[in-house]
Amino acid sequence: MRGNYSLILKAVCDELKSHDNFIIITHKRPDGDTLGSAFALKEILRLMGKSAEVVNEDKIGKKFFTLTEGRDTLSTETDGEYIIAIDVADSELMGPTIKSKFGHRVDISIDHHATNKKYAKMNVVFPEFSATAEIIFELSKELNIKINKRIAECIYTALITDTGCFMYANTNADSHRRAAELIETGIDFITINERFFMQKSLPAIELEKHIYNTMSLHFNDRVALASITRKDLEIAGASESEIEGLSNMLREIETVKVSVLIREIQDGVKVSMRSKGDVNVAAICEVFGGGGHKGAAGCSFKDKSIKEVKDIVLKEIEKRL
Repeated sequence: MRGNYSLILKAVCDELKSHDNFIIITHKRPDGDTLGSAFALKEILRLMGKSAEVVNEDKIGKKFFTLTEGRDTLSTETDGEYIIAIDVADSELMGPTIKSKFGHRVDISIDHHATNKKYAKMNVVFPEFSATAEIIFELSKELNIKINKRIAECIYTALITDTGCFMYANTNADSHRRAAELIETGIDFITINERFFMQKSLPAIELEKHIYNTMSLHFNDRVALASITRKDLEIAGASESEIEGLSNMLREIETVKVSVLIREIQDGVKVSMRSKGDVNVAAICEVFGGGGHKGAAGCSFKDKSIKEVKDIVLKEIEKRL
C-alpha cells in the first residue's frame, strides 16, 4: 500500500472510530461491488462494536441474497449520525428517496470511479483499484480487523463481479493477491464463481435470445447495439436484475469495439456501454451526464425515446472510433 493511500485510509479509520451509528448508501440498481463493499463494511463496523444499516430503494437480485442476508429489499426509513456512500459516483445514483434524505449530508464517499463527482465532505476515490471493495479490504487492514469469512465472501463477490472474474482490463496483480488472501479464509469461492458466471435463469436466457435477434451492428461492425423495453422484460418474465451482463455479451462479438445496451427504466432510458481497446466509454457517457470506467460506463436520459437515444449515442461514439 503506497504512502498516500495509507494516509488517506488512516484519516477514514479515525472517522470510523469516532462515530457509532452509520448509514451506508449503495447505488440504485445495485451490483456486486456496491452491495459487497457495503455489507463488508457493515460487518467491519459490527466487529468494532458499531451499528450500521445499508440502504437502497431498488429490488435486490436473487444472486445477491447471500450478501444482503437474504433480503430482496433494504430499508430507506432508517437514520444515523454518520453517512457513508459506497461505490456511488454521483449523488444522482442514490435514487430520489435516498438522495433527498441523505444526499446533502454524506460524510464520506468511498469509490473507485474516476468520474466521481466529489459530493461528500470527504472523498476517498482510488480509480487505480479494480473494485471499491478493494478499498474496504485495505481499510480492514488499517483498522487491524481480521477478515472473517463474512467479510471475505462480500469482498470476493464484489471483486469478481467488477472484474468479470478477472477477465476485464481493470484487473491487476493486486486484484489477484487480494483474492488469494480472501480465498485463504476458507470461503467457497467456486460456488460464488458459479453463481455469477455459470448460472442463468430461464428469463435471462429469453432476454439473451431477444438481444441476438434484435441487435444491430454499425461502423463496419465495430459497434453493437441492442435495446430492451419494459414490454420485453414482461414477455421474458425477467426482472431488472437479469439485465446485468447483457452489454458484456454484445462485446464478445469478435469485430466489436464498443457495445451499447439501451433499456427503458421507470423514469426514462438507461444506456450501458462496454468497450475493448482504446475507446473510452466513460468519456462518451460523461457527455450525457453519466460516467464510469474506460471500459464500462453508463448514462441516463429522461423524456427521450429509445430511438432518439440510439441516434444521439451512435453519433457520439462515431467521433471516438
